[in-house]
Amino acid sequence: MKEDTLSYIRNNKEITFEQKIRLVIMLSLPTILAQVSSIIMQYIDASMVGRLGAGCSASIGLVSTTTWLLGSLASAPSLGFSIQVAQLVGAKKFNRARRVFLQSFGIVLLISIIIGAAGAMISWGLPAWLGGEESIQKDAAMYFLITSLSMPALGFNRLGTRMLQSCGNTRTPGILNSMNCLLDVIFNFIFIFRWRGFGFGLGVMGAALGTTAAEIVTTIIMFYVLMFRTPMLSKGYGTDSDEKAGLATIKKSFVLSLPVTFENVVMFGAMITITRIVAPLGVVAVAANAFAITAESLCYMPAYGIEEAATALVGQSIGAGRGKLALSFGRISVAFGMGIMAFTGLLMFIFAPFMIGILTPDPAVRELGVTILRIEAFAEPLYGASIVVTGVLRGAGDTLVSSLMNFFSLWAVRVVLSFLLVGSYGLVGVWIAMAAELCFRGAIFLVRMERKKWLKKLAADERKDPTRYHDSGMLFRLPNGLAVEPVLIRKKFLKWQDAHPEFPRIVFHGLRHSSATYQLMISGGDVKAVQGTTGHATADMLVNTYAHIQQSSRVELGRKFEEGFYAKQESPSPQAVPAAGEPTISMTALLELLKDADPEVKAQLRLALLT
Repeated sequence: MKEDTLSYIRNNKEITFEQKIRLVIMLSLPTILAQVSSIIMQYIDASMVGRLGAGCSASIGLVSTTTWLLGSLASAPSLGFSIQVAQLVGAKKFNRARRVFLQSFGIVLLISIIIGAAGAMISWGLPAWLGGEESIQKDAAMYFLITSLSMPALGFNRLGTRMLQSCGNTRTPGILNSMNCLLDVIFNFIFIFRWRGFGFGLGVMGAALGTTAAEIVTTIIMFYVLMFRTPMLSKGYGTDSDEKAGLATIKKSFVLSLPVTFENVVMFGAMITITRIVAPLGVVAVAANAFAITAESLCYMPAYGIEEAATALVGQSIGAGRGKLALSFGRISVAFGMGIMAFTGLLMFIFAPFMIGILTPDPAVRELGVTILRIEAFAEPLYGASIVVTGVLRGAGDTLVSSLMNFFSLWAVRVVLSFLLVGSYGLVGVWIAMAAELCFRGAIFLVRMERKKWLKKLAADERKDPTRYHDSGMLFRLPNGLAVEPVLIRKKFLKWQDAHPEFPRIVFHGLRHSSATYQLMISGGDVKAVQGTTGHATADMLVNTYAHIQQSSRVELGRKFEEGFYAKQESPSPQAVPAAGEPTISMTALLELLKDADPEVKAQLRLALLT
């Protein structure tokens, strides 16, 4: 069902409301699983390290936001390439999509190496700059160093996930990222602890090594699927021209990715700033803040899964030139995201003690973590709206405005409120500021989507690149040349029949019979030419089933053919000299025949004489 419906987008077929909902859910669920799995990995890391004490947990929590910033920067280029692939797949330009996919390898590798090297250079000075206590700085620096060096693996993992999703395959990344979670548990146990002579007992450093090892194994398998098990990105799939992806593709990728990169820098920059606000509050506050962020991630990561599905669906709809369908998918995805987040927010409020209790045995950390987690629960529905709308806008290639909106919301609302409230309410004040900002952000993103300015980009792109939309060659077609959905033509036909009772009522498919009949008559019986137009597999099906030429018509066509075949030419060619005694036709007789000819034939003759 999933693949069939995705082909409906590319082939401009009608998709019912029920099919849209089913498709959003089917595409989202594997992606949600993948996102939740990645958070569970962090949850596992935090839980395992939490057994080592609050200091070890605080060391990871101190640098976690900076780690996420590096990860987002390393994977940012993959977004621009994956959006192009989604739109090319939607336009059925599969060879071109493959070229863009191959080109993304080198760019993502180069960027991730640069980001990783930069992270390694600042690793030893970062914990002190963030305001962490001296007792946790060494572990924090080592954790950040290893994570920085793993950026190429993370960048390729994100690239593979997004490319598969752009082709409509969310099942495979969902499965692989779930496997990643299992591998993380195994590798973490081996590297973090030493139990009865088994394991390395590396503590915080072991958590970073375990996660990196799991990431590498998963990424290798994912790229095997991409290279050898994904037809849309395989050589020889599709009939479009095998156009090479050049500098224009790279430029477009950066144009699409830079606003998102800016958005990530803004977001994580704000989170790093807030970490510096929280750090002076002590180890307990830092640990509680880190654990609460990890626990909350279990609630909002499903929305990021829906966001990825929305990006793919909207991207393919835009690529197929179907703006209304893109808007419909956007609205359904946002409603689904807000519903899921409302439910997870309720669960988070109820089970906050359990969620924090798994991560740490420290009573003080538990109490503070539960308090701030319950504050955040009220903001989850609107937080979900902002996340999913961002995916909708990205699918349409409209990334700049959403980045600016995030910038304003985070820095003008969250950071400012945190500075104002931390003095009076401590960590609780920081999380009140966070909840208020998320509600504000969700509201402005909903307004942005419903104003529909992002849809106008479709028309602008069409004017800039008219070759993107091809003429379908159909009698009934959209202004951009794409075929009209058959159901729409059928509805118009039925309305016309109701308005003209003087004509016999026939089923819409009957027009195909009439078309075949008239095409055969006009062409003079050229079966092969008509067969190429109607698309019938056999001439027998065309002549005996769809063509309804009456006997009188057959006789008349035969007579005209005979007369034309034996007609005497005024200037006989050497290749066709008539024998003596062959019948001829006078100009008078010819004019009489033309007088009674089919109007289409007359029109064609008139056009030939004029040209």
